Amino acid sequence: MVRRSPAVGSTCPLAAGAALGTAVGLVAFGPWSLSLVYVTGQRMSNAHPPSIILLLMGVFQVCAVRSIEAKAQRWLQKPKVWMAVALINLRIMTVYLWHFTSPRHLYLTCILNS
Repeated sequence: MVRRSPAVGSTCPLAAGAALGTAVGLVAFGPWSLSLVYVTGQRMSNAHPPSIILLLMGVFQVCAVRSIEAKAQRWLQKPKVWMAVALINLRIMTVYLWHFTSPRHLYLTCILNS
């Protein structure tokens, strides 16, 4: 288990807030769009090429998770909670792969039937 210093843990909420605030400010007052993925017809895409907004959202997400890490670990120590997580994890890859491939199958079926 990796030990983290108290200074790192205490700065994560501040870094998460700063990253989110900066991203919101850049979207509201700058040229960047609200969508983090490419949407046809956008003047400027955040995803291609990657923009500062994607970096800020990544910093926000990592710092937000690190901020609640200790509480989440304590919560997951409860046997019933851990059992629920373990049961969900048994099927999560199946659900992911089904959602990943079914739209393609549907699309191909529509193309072949038209």
